[in-house]
Amino acid sequence: MNNNKDYMLCKFEKQLLRRRILQSAAQLKKQKLKRKMARVFSISAAASLLCVIGLYYFFQSSLSSPKEDFVQHTPEVNSYDSEQVIVMLGEKKVILNNNENKIQYLSSGRKVIIEDDKFITLNSQQNDKIVLNTLIVPYGKRAQLKLSDGSEVWLNSGSKLIYPTIFNSENREVHLEGEAIFEIKHDHNKPFRVLTEYQNVEVLGTVFNISAYADDSIHHTALKSGSVRIAYKKSKYESFKITPGRIAEYHVRTGKSLNKHVDLSRYFSWRDGYFILKNEKLESIFTKLSRYYNIRINYTANSDVMQKRFSGRLHLNENIESVLKILQTSGFDFEIKDHSIIIK
Repeated sequence: MNNNKDYMLCKFEKQLLRRRILQSAAQLKKQKLKRKMARVFSISAAASLLCVIGLYYFFQSSLSSPKEDFVQHTPEVNSYDSEQVIVMLGEKKVILNNNENKIQYLSSGRKVIIEDDKFITLNSQQNDKIVLNTLIVPYGKRAQLKLSDGSEVWLNSGSKLIYPTIFNSENREVHLEGEAIFEIKHDHNKPFRVLTEYQNVEVLGTVFNISAYADDSIHHTALKSGSVRIAYKKSKYESFKITPGRIAEYHVRTGKSLNKHVDLSRYFSWRDGYFILKNEKLESIFTKLSRYYNIRINYTANSDVMQKRFSGRLHLNENIESVLKILQTSGFDFEIKDHSIIIK
């Protein structure tokens, strides 16, 4: 009997020991799994953090590049007092007197042709830094610019473009305030970026319009051909592409964006000397005319009049009085006094 009891105790102890071993093994396995998951999570979190930081600094490097201080200290363009197009070639100031207002850089970046007959020699670098130029187009004027890479830019009235004499080996980058039409020379290895106060538009080769006036509540990019990638400064650095025939709008007050199909002729017609208007508010039309003709337009009309809409084509080779008479079909009176217009 004792032997059987000893045998049973021995068997029981073995079963207990086996159970403990299995429990310990399961617990050890669970701990290893937890440690593995913790390592995976840590690596993923670190990778995500690095990705976010990288994206942040990539975007910031574009919107807050080393040129930022230079950009912030360039002259303002929203003045009705200036009547001449000015190009700042580094520290050299050149005033354009010809109605054509053309500036063309040679591919070397060492020479620029002003109004087809003035050749100016430039320094493309100073103290090992790329020399930045500034084209300032006041209200009432337009200008055409050919950059050293062969890209062409048409600047609308009340606009400013900051650009290098010659682009560096990594990218092509310009800063815009106001409105411009771009025809970009294709270069797969060097993307072209247009930076404004609220957005970064990146292209390889395409035709598009950007409007980013400081006093406008909506900034837009309208694409005619090719493709562009847009990132908004206040939209968590998210970017998206638009296709030809579409416009990306950014609403300054709300920070919201909109991507929609449009009739592109409205956004490119000013280059050819007319406005195409489709159900556009009088208030918006007066703002465009004020810039185009360099004349202040003040309102005494009630808000209902200003919200009325107009469709049609306005030929801008006409004087401002003739243009306003065409718009009068929308129902308002006006008076021209002391280089300003009062809408009644």
